[in-house]
Amino acid sequence: MVGIVALWRCKCGMRVKVVAEADSNRPLATQVALCPKCGEPRFIHAEKIISVIQESEVAYSAPR
Repeated sequence: MVGIVALWRCKCGMRVKVVAEADSNRPLATQVALCPKCGEPRFIHAEKIISVIQESEVAYSAPR
């Protein structure tokens, strides 16, 4: 299994982080990850989605 991390900003403004797994010996399947805030779907090429969470804005802040 291979770990996958997908990050995006949803149309509602929330930063979404998806952690998923894919089998490197099989053709990729497609799973649907939903935004935790508005439910907007995003397609992820993976066998299994492990978690879908709101990503912290602090992680993207530049040091001062």
